[in-house]
Amino acid sequence: TALPISGCGPWKPPMIKNPDYKGKWKAPLIENPDYKGIWKPEKIPNPDYFEDTDPVSRMTSIGAVGLELWSMSSDILFDNILITNSPDVAADIASQGWRKKSSQEGGVGSGIVDSLLKMAEERPWFWGIYAIILVLPFVLIVACCCRVKEDTAAVTKKTDEPTPDDPQAKEEDEKAEAKKEEEEEEE
Repeated sequence: TALPISGCGPWKPPMIKNPDYKGKWKAPLIENPDYKGIWKPEKIPNPDYFEDTDPVSRMTSIGAVGLELWSMSSDILFDNILITNSPDVAADIASQGWRKKSSQEGGVGSGIVDSLLKMAEERPWFWGIYAIILVLPFVLIVACCCRVKEDTAAVTKKTDEPTPDDPQAKEEDEKAEAKKEEEEEEE
């Protein structure tokens, strides 16, 4: 009998792989004798099918156009819808009806300023946006173009003489020169 090694448990002899093992067991399958292939729906002739060789000849004229419009705004109006492929016909109809009607209602277009003012009446917080849009470019132009530059290093004339990088180094150089002068005087 072998002595147990502390913490390892009792000794067991090593095991070898089973040479007869063929993998995880599965039930054997057999071929289905009633299998007819991948299922497809049966196709039968359609008694209502017909082929229209000339659909345009029997078409009636269009008497109405239906529009379905979903909107959160109540200010959208439609009037006199025209469907045509001729720009000349569209321009003629517009000159007969739309221009006359729009001039009676307040001009060809009420203008961008009027529409912006109307929007601001409905939504007062637009005044803040208008103020930012109008004031911000002016402030940026003044800030960029009219500021005073205080950079003295860029204004002073550059020479070939070496210059110190910082004022503290300049003071130290002056002190060192003063000491040299004193030493020279003492000698």
